[in-house]
Amino acid sequence: MRITKLLGILTASLLLVSCAKKEAERVPEDALQVKTADPASVDIPADEPGDKPGDNGPLDNEHTDEQLEIPDNLPDVIEPDEDEPEEPEVDPTLNIDAYTEEPPAPEGASCILDYGFRYDNMTLENLAYMLPTPRIIWDSAWQGEPEPVNLTPDSDRIAYPEEEPPAYYLLKMRRGFHKAATSLIMPAYTDTLPLFDRAAAWNDDEERCYIYPQWASQGGDSLTQDKAYDLYVKIAELTVGVTLNQAAERRNVIGIRGAHPGQFFYNGDGPNRFNDTIVLLWKDKAGKKYVREFPVNTNTGVQKTRKSGQASALKANRHYRYKNGTHKGYNALQINEYSYNTRDDANNNGHIDNDRNGWLSPRDNPQDYDRTGSGHNIHYGKATALETSPVSNWSAGCQVIPGVENWTMFITNAWTGSGAAVDYYLVDARDIDKRVFTDCSPDGSHDCPFPIVFTNGSFSASGTLSGNAPDNAFDAYNCAPDTNESGPEAVYFFTWDGSSTAKKELTVTVSSADGDPDIHLLNADDVNDCITRHDKTFTATIDPGRYFIIVDTYVRSSGEVREGSYELTVSLK
Repeated sequence: MRITKLLGILTASLLLVSCAKKEAERVPEDALQVKTADPASVDIPADEPGDKPGDNGPLDNEHTDEQLEIPDNLPDVIEPDEDEPEEPEVDPTLNIDAYTEEPPAPEGASCILDYGFRYDNMTLENLAYMLPTPRIIWDSAWQGEPEPVNLTPDSDRIAYPEEEPPAYYLLKMRRGFHKAATSLIMPAYTDTLPLFDRAAAWNDDEERCYIYPQWASQGGDSLTQDKAYDLYVKIAELTVGVTLNQAAERRNVIGIRGAHPGQFFYNGDGPNRFNDTIVLLWKDKAGKKYVREFPVNTNTGVQKTRKSGQASALKANRHYRYKNGTHKGYNALQINEYSYNTRDDANNNGHIDNDRNGWLSPRDNPQDYDRTGSGHNIHYGKATALETSPVSNWSAGCQVIPGVENWTMFITNAWTGSGAAVDYYLVDARDIDKRVFTDCSPDGSHDCPFPIVFTNGSFSASGTLSGNAPDNAFDAYNCAPDTNESGPEAVYFFTWDGSSTAKKELTVTVSSADGDPDIHLLNADDVNDCITRHDKTFTATIDPGRYFIIVDTYVRSSGEVREGSYELTVSLK
């Protein structure tokens, strides 16, 4: 088989069967009410000692702000280095030809969700400057009138380019909804976006529609909340390789880049749109499972005046550590780590440009590049309609949930107390582990690769490359495009978890008595996502995440396929 691009080639007809949904309440009536602010309690809410509104706060309860002073030379501080190149002239017709239409759902889906996202006839100007019309969203019938809170956020140490909240108000969550009564500091933004239907609470016995990837054994299904919870846990654990902490009231957040809520096939991940998914999961003390699904942007927005070094996207298929904290003075999920590896949106097109994703204009001056970054919080973003509202300056890399009603539903359910830990697992929709949706007995193929299980940091294996076995799909890799690797290959993968700033040294060696196998390290099972390769051995320093090692057969210029046996050793220390 050959690797082909998804966009523009899926023309199978869709089975359009609606998925029944029951009307769900917008906000749990027993969970929220607005409290008239007591001036004495505004600066430091009773349950938040030492974590003042507007302060990025300590990374955990054992550190102080003084200990966490950020060095001036971080690559993502607001001011770029003096020797940074001048901002290039931005191409006014952002090249988004590849995104004129999203790919259709897989054939045989038992249900279909059409969010209406289309990217035709857009330019950089209207991508960046389609501003929403504000309105007041508070409904006194169920929420009461907001009480203003006079706060001025501290100067942020990282570039947060969105507009400041015009004001703040306290939202009181009643005792019993959490372990103690909590007042949330909310931003007084306004917009017209209604609550996303999948963000609402589930009714008893309700089922919701889910569409599976093209390669799944079935097209989709209608799931209860319990089954949806289990599915998301399985996606995170198998893809990222981390066992989720499912203790009572512990919050887990799953991000799926390039897929709409309820869909697990890649949508093209067009730039500057809320076209990704973020899911909030938790269990209560009785063991009941909860799922809330929201549209989100997990990349960066487009801003005409931004320069290289001021926006970066989190890397996918990794585990990030967050806490109940603050963003621009209001309560939000705040990342609990600094200086982790990211992808800089140097050319300011709201797209992660690389060989796998493609390169959008302007692509050469400068090109996107990898660097360390910080401050990728989960917070509010303004929007009026999911299919048309741009992300724009609401994100320089933060995970942004559109609309006040969606944000309110998210943060009131995500919040369990100031400083409480939250785990975030960001997954690329293209890389969802195939064991999630198919039965798989590892055979070294791309559909079912061999897992690498380290013992004291070491792994070894042997095998034979012959004919099309174990697989024969990759002919060349972007890290050595002129090297003919069109013989059979064996596919291995591994994951490792640690602090986002952690590094390990990976050494891979291959040998053969009768063939000529080469070894390749990839971020994903994709020929355009190769990190490095060699014909005998290589060493690479890697971050936590998910990786593939492919042993592939070299083919000489004469056409001789150098297949045969191989011995593989891998060290991660």
